[in-house]
Amino acid sequence: MMRVSDSVLYSVTIPVKPVRKADGARFNGRSFAGDDDLKTLVGEFMKRARAQAGLSQTSLAEKVGISVASLNKAEQGVQPLSMMRFLDYIYVCDVSADDVLKFLVADGERRRGMR
Repeated sequence: MMRVSDSVLYSVTIPVKPVRKADGARFNGRSFAGDDDLKTLVGEFMKRARAQAGLSQTSLAEKVGISVASLNKAEQGVQPLSMMRFLDYIYVCDVSADDVLKFLVADGERRRGMR
């Protein structure tokens, strides 16, 4: 004889609410305060790295395997590259991830008046 508990599938739905910081930014990957600033800053770094490497957007996009439009959007801070494409980008430009972090830290210090 079959028991009711053997034939019933249990499904539990747990509502997920975004976790909010005091300034209103969410931690769920959707929005952070300063996201746009970071995208713009990384884009600025990308432009500088490409210029130092002496590459055009067209040639760099081809080497990285993305469209010129995607590269342009990333350099303008509109739409960032995926992490793998970004690593390809800095490899082709012959810069290190350490150079990226130094650039970001220097900007943060400049904004806080530490430099």
